[in-house]
Amino acid sequence: MKQLNKLFNYIILLMVVGYGAFFFYGESIMKPQKPAGQFELSSNDIDQVVNKHLKQTTETIEKEQFNSEKAIYKALRQPLKISTAIKETNPEDVLVSQQIWKESEVSVSAADQINSSVYDQMALQKQNEQERKQYAKDFIDNARRGGFHVELSEDLSRILRVTPIRKPSQDDDSYESNPSN
Repeated sequence: MKQLNKLFNYIILLMVVGYGAFFFYGESIMKPQKPAGQFELSSNDIDQVVNKHLKQTTETIEKEQFNSEKAIYKALRQPLKISTAIKETNPEDVLVSQQIWKESEVSVSAADQINSSVYDQMALQKQNEQERKQYAKDFIDNARRGGFHVELSEDLSRILRVTPIRKPSQDDDSYESNPSN
């Protein structure tokens, strides 16, 4: 047991000596060492380095911008080159029914042209009339939603009469609001 006690005392003594050595000499060891190439710079030196870097970067950007604008201008000045591969077709290889470049032998008479023109005019008038009726119907519906009854002329060109639509009251007429006693 005495030996164990002696061992603990030695361990404690070594720890105290190690702590003391670390306290006196460890601070200089723990301080960060500066690399050999670094020096302390003043704020003026830092500003000068940053400004120099900014100037170089700005010059580089301006050169790149100038070069890109120059390339765009040069590309715009050159004629546009479009290459298309046109496949040549031999007319003898195309079926007669598919040969659209040959003139058709169908002739249209003057009467057919007039009938076609009259038919086109009648179809256009019918379409216009349907559009006018739909417009008038929409106009009357919108007026009704707005609280008005609208009457139009037969040809739908004029408004003949506009009357407000009477909304029924919300009160029930079966009782008096101020009964007399």
